[in-house]
Amino acid sequence: MLTPVRNPNGSWSFKSRWNKWLSGGGSAFSTVSIQSFFLFSFFLCYSQPTLILAFIRLAMRSLPLLVFLLFIVIVCTSVSPSPRSPRATQEQMKELMEDGGRRRFKAHNGWYLTEDTLLFFHHFLFTTIYSKEKQGWAIERMNDNEIVIRGHSGEYIQHSWGFFNAELAPRAQEWEMLTPVKNPNGSWSFKSRWNKWLSGRGTVSFEPHNGECEQWWLEPW
Repeated sequence: MLTPVRNPNGSWSFKSRWNKWLSGGGSAFSTVSIQSFFLFSFFLCYSQPTLILAFIRLAMRSLPLLVFLLFIVIVCTSVSPSPRSPRATQEQMKELMEDGGRRRFKAHNGWYLTEDTLLFFHHFLFTTIYSKEKQGWAIERMNDNEIVIRGHSGEYIQHSWGFFNAELAPRAQEWEMLTPVKNPNGSWSFKSRWNKWLSGRGTVSFEPHNGECEQWWLEPW
């Protein structure tokens, strides 16, 4: 919303509800350095939703900031989706569900998907050759084509809002839904509804392509 004001010289000015005036003086990004731009872009892509909402409220008070925010959103979301992958057959889904779906997930380097606790309250994911008792997972079938993966704490692997992050969530909802894919070499891959693959590439994350690091060897436990 803008309030129009007729100036004595016949021109017009426009004031927002936050007492800021629409201006054409200088570049919208004249005070933003290239270094600050990239640092802020990285931070915005991986920050939490509450922080981004706070920035949106701030940006609404300034047209240059609003333009800058829209540009960052385009940069962060312009990721080409991976090609459609074949869904697991009914026989393959039955294979996953054997023994109640109890599995260990071995990554390409021989390390296992592990859930542990940070500071006694926050559960997080990583891969390691240790902590065998924390490497037990349960695959739960949600519908004909999708599953969820539940850890020993009762929380589920989640493709989090941060695009590439893998986290744990207390409930199985849209972000926790995964499509299992049986690879030709016998390993399994798991794709989220946002076309990202569960990956053991160092840290546990979701990556755009199904490569070596995104293929898991399932073992009973």
